[in-house]
Amino acid sequence: MPEASVDTDIILKCIAYGLSAGDVAPLGYGILALGTSRFTVGSRLKRMRLDTDRAAAINRAEELFGAIKVIEPTADELALAAALEYEAQKAIVSLDTGESQLVAVTIKRPIDFLVTGDKRAILALEQLLGAVDVLTAIEGRAVCLEQLVARLLLVLNPPAVRAGVCSEPSVDTAMTICFSCGRDGTSPPDWHQGLASYVKALRQEAPRILAKCDS
Repeated sequence: MPEASVDTDIILKCIAYGLSAGDVAPLGYGILALGTSRFTVGSRLKRMRLDTDRAAAINRAEELFGAIKVIEPTADELALAAALEYEAQKAIVSLDTGESQLVAVTIKRPIDFLVTGDKRAILALEQLLGAVDVLTAIEGRAVCLEQLVARLLLVLNPPAVRAGVCSEPSVDTAMTICFSCGRDGTSPPDWHQGLASYVKALRQEAPRILAKCDS
């Protein structure tokens, strides 16, 4: 089974949108996350504004982490992550510690995709490609939130996915816009088109890093 390393932003938004481990399973990917993700997600869930049941969201988090393979960076991977952060600082681009470690792990191990909700990190990696040779290993392997959700629309009940997104409109503005939350009369083709528009805009800025799995 192919594997995907996933950042805390993706995990947090899946939980907020009511997605369970069973909902994500049809994607057909083994999900990997850093060991620190459980604590980061738990802390952010307690602080973030939620319009739906917070206790239910926390329970979904526990269920989801039960299905995730937790990984810990090796010394070699931590050294690479530190080098990536150093280059990012020199280039004045945003690449935080969690993202740099996830990138390093994805490069060093046989992991197929890096799934991140941090568009700034995708843009940073694109800019650093010319300065850090090892980053060529993840060309075409970064998947953004909109690409992931477009895939979920193909394997789940689209109105149910929309309902989850629209139940928490403050979680991600772009997602709320893509699904026309608050508007009647829209349908799955409209939602796909909205997601594709955001992916297209991101691809123009990160043509080498972003995976070619558009909706």
